[in-house]
Amino acid sequence: MSSIPTHSAAAALAATTLHTRSGRTFHNPTRQQLHAAVDDMRVADKKPGTAWLANHTGHTLALHSDGRMVLTDASQKDWMYELRLTTLSRAVGLWMALLDADLDSLLAEPWELQRADALPTHAATTSPPPV
Repeated sequence: MSSIPTHSAAAALAATTLHTRSGRTFHNPTRQQLHAAVDDMRVADKKPGTAWLANHTGHTLALHSDGRMVLTDASQKDWMYELRLTTLSRAVGLWMALLDADLDSLLAEPWELQRADALPTHAATTSPPPV
């Protein structure tokens, strides 16, 4: 994996925003709100969707309903990092790493570097991973 630029931990804690699949927004979300966003992804009667956590340093961590987690950095607009989750619950731990500005543990995951234009927006035929 290529190196993703990191920023100071103090700066990353300044502003983090969670956007849920159902359209709710939380500033500096709690662990409970992160879990609720993952639970919302499990609702079977909804169309494919995305929930994401973003911080002011330009890092965004998006959970897609097909179980993909996509990490982006605003300074690297042409590239994204994709991770196939084995459970949706794993998303909370990854979001917590971004929320806590623990980029070292976040970057230790086995991300696959992808061109931004090569990733699908969703995979309607793929079932989400188990809880």
